Amino acid sequence: MLRTIHRWLGLPLGLLLLITFGSGVLTAISELMSRAPQSQSSYREPDLAAKAQAISLISNQHQNIRQLMMPSEAMPYYQVRLDQQTVIYSLDNLTAVADQELPMREFFKTVLQLHRNFLLGKTGFLGIAGAYYVAWVSLLSLLISVLGLWLWWPLRSTFKLKKLIPRCRKRHAFYYSHLNTGVLIGIALVLLSITGTSITYRTITQQLLGVTGHKIDVLERPIELTNSWHSWLSAIDQEMPNATLIRIQFPRQNHSPTPSDNFETVKATAEEKPKRILTFRLVSQHDWLGLPNSKIQIDAESSAILSHAPFKDLPTGAKIMAVVVPLHTGRGLPKTYVVALLLVSVLGTLMVFSGVASFLMKRHRRVSQKMKMTGT
Repeated sequence: MLRTIHRWLGLPLGLLLLITFGSGVLTAISELMSRAPQSQSSYREPDLAAKAQAISLISNQHQNIRQLMMPSEAMPYYQVRLDQQTVIYSLDNLTAVADQELPMREFFKTVLQLHRNFLLGKTGFLGIAGAYYVAWVSLLSLLISVLGLWLWWPLRSTFKLKKLIPRCRKRHAFYYSHLNTGVLIGIALVLLSITGTSITYRTITQQLLGVTGHKIDVLERPIELTNSWHSWLSAIDQEMPNATLIRIQFPRQNHSPTPSDNFETVKATAEEKPKRILTFRLVSQHDWLGLPNSKIQIDAESSAILSHAPFKDLPTGAKIMAVVVPLHTGRGLPKTYVVALLLVSVLGTLMVFSGVASFLMKRHRRVSQKMKMTGT
């Protein structure tokens, strides 16, 4: 009974799973390509004054800046992400050394949407957004994986790595390829299915984890600062002395605030000007997986710290939610993890293909035998 459910449930999902795993392979490749070195500069840690000067110069150069990545050993340069491109600034003289258009940008954007929602978008099919179809496929694949592992257990002595790739066109080669690849990536499939579904059903996941009632620690009295990048960075160091600034997120608007260390401004009240909030993302020894999930928010118009949220002070549910997306996409995690995701996606594609091939070959053989017996 369980074997029949596994087979007949897996067959109609086969095409959708091939799309999911195949697009997963390409998205992993896209992530690795985005991490390719853009400069040959050697890394040296800039002091606070140098950072402030660099951020001031860079932010004044771009009206549509979305995010500024601070230099690190892996990326020894400032990386500026705009709406449609990424610009690299050298540590040596703060000149733009690369105006990076990601290769095949539109192609990878389409692939990403294929992975996220089967290209059905928010309008979806039958009034249901495409992302929910992907989530349901993930949950069904999780069910199929559990059934497959249950069915495999009596045959566990047959597991051999050399059987991962079919060595001939006979059905047993595809059967054992499906069996062994499924077992090899079983745990990864569970992780990807759960995290993928949690991303789509974010609200429900937050409720289950008790995150809905959590709010960022907004200060009753914002900490007023001198309107300069040097002052802001200095205040951040004081607020989280053992944390490292990884990136700065700018507000989504046409013109972002760009204070400089060389000019003075008169602070506007909240009634006179809307808040333009900059989010400073930091990482400390308490942040899980080395991800910058500690935050400080500064209102650039009033030049005041509005909130601070060290990761260690977050409830457990909020901490789990903070790592769900990186675990699923590999974003922000070491390159080795992204390579592992790529390998899992490749093996997942092979698993589905060999499983469908094995099933169809078996059906074809049975039909042929039946036809011979009936003489037709």
